[in-house]
Amino acid sequence: MKIKVGYGAAYGRLFKLSAAVFALAALTSCKEIPNSVHTEKELASNTLYTPFSGRSPKHLDPTSSYSSDETPYTYSIYEPLYQYHFLERPYRLIPRSAAEVVKPVYLDKDGKVLPETASAEEIALSVYEIPIKKGILFAPHPAFAKNEKGEYVNHALAPEVIDQLHNPMDLPQKGTRELTAEDFVYSIKRMANPRIIAPVYGTMVNYLPGLKDFAVQVRAEDKRLRADLKPSDRDLPFLDLRKFELKGVSAPDKHTLRLEVKGKYPQFPNWLAMTFFAPVPWEAEAFYAQKGMAKNNLSLNYWPVGTGPYMLVESIENRKHVMERNPNFRKTELYPCTGEPGDEAKGFLKDCGKPLPFIDRIEITAEKESVPLRTKFLQGYYDSPQIERLDNGQGFLIGMADSAEKEKEYKEKKLQFPQTIEAQNTYFGFNWMDPVVGEGKTPEERERNKKLRQAISIAMDWEEYIQIFEKGLASPAHGPLPPGLFGYREDGAAAFNPIVYEKTEDGLVRRKSIEEAKKLLAEAGYPGGRDAKTGEPLVLNLDFQAAASPSTKAVLDWYQKQFAKIGIQLDIRGTDYNRFQDK
Repeated sequence: MKIKVGYGAAYGRLFKLSAAVFALAALTSCKEIPNSVHTEKELASNTLYTPFSGRSPKHLDPTSSYSSDETPYTYSIYEPLYQYHFLERPYRLIPRSAAEVVKPVYLDKDGKVLPETASAEEIALSVYEIPIKKGILFAPHPAFAKNEKGEYVNHALAPEVIDQLHNPMDLPQKGTRELTAEDFVYSIKRMANPRIIAPVYGTMVNYLPGLKDFAVQVRAEDKRLRADLKPSDRDLPFLDLRKFELKGVSAPDKHTLRLEVKGKYPQFPNWLAMTFFAPVPWEAEAFYAQKGMAKNNLSLNYWPVGTGPYMLVESIENRKHVMERNPNFRKTELYPCTGEPGDEAKGFLKDCGKPLPFIDRIEITAEKESVPLRTKFLQGYYDSPQIERLDNGQGFLIGMADSAEKEKEYKEKKLQFPQTIEAQNTYFGFNWMDPVVGEGKTPEERERNKKLRQAISIAMDWEEYIQIFEKGLASPAHGPLPPGLFGYREDGAAAFNPIVYEKTEDGLVRRKSIEEAKKLLAEAGYPGGRDAKTGEPLVLNLDFQAAASPSTKAVLDWYQKQFAKIGIQLDIRGTDYNRFQDK
């Protein structure tokens, strides 16, 4: 596992984009862009141009979304309760749709209030009463449109209208309403919706007391609604979660959300900064549940509905996505006035107190190949080569180090490469259900499989990987927490992985030897990489998140080399990223 050092790259007109998601700083004026491919009108439109690689995002539904390529959309369109201060490090939670970041009230098993200093063993419930900001409006959307009688005008569209509808924003009548605490209650209920892939459910069911029983009720209701449908039918009747109570999640009043959490769970507020806890209006689900909508990919996965600074107005799958400023977004969200030491000198605070966002339109276009992408970026077609990644500047830095000509070109174009430690890690995951590398069903299997995983972990020489492929711009990780996150330790036992590393007599940390890995492999029942009982070679499969190509060949060859060092054959199964997520 490794922790990356991130470098951003930006080139183009003066822009700064901020919705507590990302911000890029300005390099040149529009008149300085050589070989501009944009018209004067486009250049004057306050539009951010950036590409995306591969395929379109798979999940824009906030309850399902859990991948970095989706975040430029989801965190710009949706507003969770909390967010992280944009400039301060270590990361600090601040309000987003909530009015403040609250401390929990601790209760014992009898419901009596405990002091903040109470031990975890004493605490039965942690109760959060979170005030919601008043006056927040959803972005204009047809799901909210009503007539003079207060009836929803787009919840029973004619079949011929739906058949021709590919962009919900093409419907002439749109509406909005104020955000309420009930919208958060509804969104939390969606974690248990059997029709939705909610990666957070497996964790939250252990902490939200009523979620498991609620899921049973909702599954029964879904089964009833599907009784006369085929398993392959995509059009499903509206599953109205408002009809069922979720114990421990409530709205005591219009602008207060009450959450009861089992025991003491200090990390829970950090979950509230993720889109899983972003408000979802029931009207949107009812609107998209109309017969015929699924055929045209009209759903929250493709057309999100939120209160954030942007709204999706155009979406052509695998080609182009456009977000525009939400006209209902409040003017009270301001650019921060504090940051890390040195931020003021760098100019990061010069927009202190200005209303957000600064960009009117974000146009994200598909680019399948890296070479055309880089060429277009250097020509000024794009303002950023890939806005959701902080490490896209590494390739430019490597190019500058290898070529004096490129170094001269990039400096003339005033490319900027601000450096930071990125809160990200890269890791290999083992399929826990796999009989060979997974958990195992018996104590003997568990011990054998564990030793196999440990042998592989030692053999994977991330120090070598970092030097070859990252040019030294990363750090080997000793745990899941990267620098900058609460809980990260630079020294002590928490910063040392004794399974993979050992300390020398002079206190240095080094990776254990290949001989140690081979010993563990033999103890796991695979001496020399062969099954001790059958003599068959051990072959493991690696599902890779991109199709095999010339650009990935060197990395994939390196992976196979690492496994071969201890005699294991690695079969790499490449796929596109959306399919990889399914797997």
